[in-house]
Amino acid sequence: MTRAETLGARSADADASAPKACALCAAMHGTTARYARTVLCNSERREANAEAIADALGFCPAHAAFVAGLDEHGAEIGAVMRHAILRTRMLLDAGPGKEDRLLAVLFAAANACPACRYAERRLTGLLLRHAAFLRTSGRDPAQPKRSLCLPHFVSLIGVSEKKDLLSWAAMEIELLSRVTRTLDPGGPSAMLAATRLVAGYPDATSAFLLKSAALQVEDAGCTVCLAMRRAFFRWIEALRESIQIDAAPAVLLATCPEHVWACNLFGDGDVAVRATRHALEAALRTLRRAAAKLEQEDRRLEAEARSVWFKRKNPAYLLGQQRNAITRMPRCFACERVSVARDRAIGEVLERMREKRHREAFEREFGLCMKHFALARVIAPAGMVRDALTKAHAAKLDSLELDLAGLTQNARGLDRAITAASPWKEAICRFSGCM
Repeated sequence: MTRAETLGARSADADASAPKACALCAAMHGTTARYARTVLCNSERREANAEAIADALGFCPAHAAFVAGLDEHGAEIGAVMRHAILRTRMLLDAGPGKEDRLLAVLFAAANACPACRYAERRLTGLLLRHAAFLRTSGRDPAQPKRSLCLPHFVSLIGVSEKKDLLSWAAMEIELLSRVTRTLDPGGPSAMLAATRLVAGYPDATSAFLLKSAALQVEDAGCTVCLAMRRAFFRWIEALRESIQIDAAPAVLLATCPEHVWACNLFGDGDVAVRATRHALEAALRTLRRAAAKLEQEDRRLEAEARSVWFKRKNPAYLLGQQRNAITRMPRCFACERVSVARDRAIGEVLERMREKRHREAFEREFGLCMKHFALARVIAPAGMVRDALTKAHAAKLDSLELDLAGLTQNARGLDRAITAASPWKEAICRFSGCM
């Protein structure tokens, strides 16, 4: 079994042994499967689920890939997606005076996902309990320390108090420094542990990455998703070649969790090692610089407080600035490249739709997923292009809703798996995309 298959199988199985490196990764393991089982497929919550999906215009790609793999729940998910389509159609038909509601949904769609919101609510409670534990264990040296991966450490800083920032940053710096020193002597097992600490443990992300690999050469689906997928794999290939000839690979290396894992899934051994080491070193530089800045800022504020001219700043503002200094990690090159490909593809779609023959071709094709429709609709010029874009996607949703209505009737009372060509999977692809 390949490294990608192993990781994909473990992330998709809610009963797999949870990772032990990060206390919160262990607690969050299986959250996506729990959401699908207890929320999405709960018939009593069908209307609430449909409203949440419609308001978000679908799922994020990672959770969409996971949900699309739940063949045994196809009928239940299809029913939810049908109701979500009906709600979205009402939104697209918004008349005069209702455009503000539509724009609010469109602007928020890129970062909205009901499964992510479920995971965030669960994570918030765990973070607050972990913060309380750290404050207690800090006063008791006998208490065992609980390590956090970098993504969960960043989340912890988001719920921290000002007095906690320096001590918790120092704790993470110590952890990452210790991990960095063990990379060479520790071998592959140490490298995997280091990757989990710097990039977290992918609960649903690996399912998404594996799906993207399967679709690498497929031309069907959303035009923008396809452009982003091609840019993603061009980046992987460029990184691999750069490492082979040692042509400044650091310029191309990833720093975000998703793309660090992508290097481990799709790259060879050298790519995986370089990506993990680079992400570790970049995080350490950021945290050390932030810790030094926070110490300097505290000393300056203490000195200013002794002045008769001192004017106290808003505590919430100071806390936000210091949190931001710790959590602002270097921008990921892979994210930049994929974002550029997305923006270029959306611009090209809107430019082509100025011509009648391209508008007619667009109506016959898949068009855009709803996530990228939202981006395109926001920047589309008022008039012919915007109206044609909205009309085309309304018609596509109408057709998909009819297919789902037939699926719901045919699947009633039957206990069977739904095939990969089923309309419910098409609906998930429409309400998420592949990238």
